[in-house]
Amino acid sequence: MIDELREVGALRRDLQRRAAQGGVAGGLVALSALDRLGPARVSQVADELRVDLSVASRQVAALQKAGYVKRVPDPRDGRSQGLKVTPAGKRALRRAQQRSREVLDRATRRWTDAEVETLVAGLRRLREDYLLASLEDQLPDESSR
Repeated sequence: MIDELREVGALRRDLQRRAAQGGVAGGLVALSALDRLGPARVSQVADELRVDLSVASRQVAALQKAGYVKRVPDPRDGRSQGLKVTPAGKRALRRAQQRSREVLDRATRRWTDAEVETLVAGLRRLREDYLLASLEDQLPDESSR
C-alpha cells in the first residue's frame, strides 16, 4: 500500500502541475484553501494545508504577485490583515479545476460509474481512518497511566 500511495502522490503533483498551466503552480493548493476559508490569515492557510508558516507565506506571496489574492483589513483586529481571493484568482482556480476534471475524465474514461464511485469511497474511507488513527496516536498510552 505504501508504494501505491507514493505513486498516488506523484499523480497528485502531476495533476496540480497540469492544472496550474499558465498560472501559479506552487500556489494552487493555497489558492484553493483561501477560496474555501474566505478571508483568512497566512497562519490559517498554513494550518489548513498542514505546512510550515514560511511555506504558506511564500505561496501566498506568489499568489499576491500574480494578482490572485489581495490583502484586506481583518474585521476582528484592525491592526492585522487577512487575504482574500480576487476575481482573477477565482477565474484561475476555476480554470485549474476544469483542467483537473478533464485530465481525470480522460484517465477514467474506460471506467464504469461504479468503479469511480468505489475509488472515491475507498479514498474517503482511507483518509478518515488515517485521521482517526493519527488522533489515537496522540492520546496518552494507557499503559503509562
